[in-house]
Amino acid sequence: MSENPGPITVYGATGYTGKLVAAELEAREAPFILAGRSREKLESLADSLGSNGRKPEVHPVPNTDAKGLRELFSRSGAVIACAGPFSLHGEPVLAAAVEAGVPYLDTTGEQDFIRRVFEVYGPRA
Repeated sequence: MSENPGPITVYGATGYTGKLVAAELEAREAPFILAGRSREKLESLADSLGSNGRKPEVHPVPNTDAKGLRELFSRSGAVIACAGPFSLHGEPVLAAAVEAGVPYLDTTGEQDFIRRVFEVYGPRA
C-alpha cells in the first residue's frame, strides 16, 4: 500500500452516498477530489461545497477508463468508491485502486461483490 498523503478521491461523488461522504470530508477539512462520470454534476457539487473557502478538485473519469482511473488514484491518498450498483460498476474502480497501490474503501452491501473482492483481490484491496 502507498504511503501517499494525497487527497481522498470520492468516486461516484454525485450520487446520494457520495454526496454524504463529500460533505463529511469537507466538514473534517480533509483534502478530497470529487470523481465520477459527469463533469457538469461534479462541478455543481463542488460549487455547493467549499464553504470553508477550499473548493474541491473535480476529476471526471468514467469507470471504463482504466488508465484514467489509475492516473487519478496514483496521486490519491485513498479511494472511497460510492458508484453502484457495484456488481456492474465496482470492479474497474477497485482494480484501478489496487493497481495504483492505494487504500480502497467502498460503500457496497452487495454480498456477491464483497465475496468477489475477497476471492479475487484479497489483501491487496
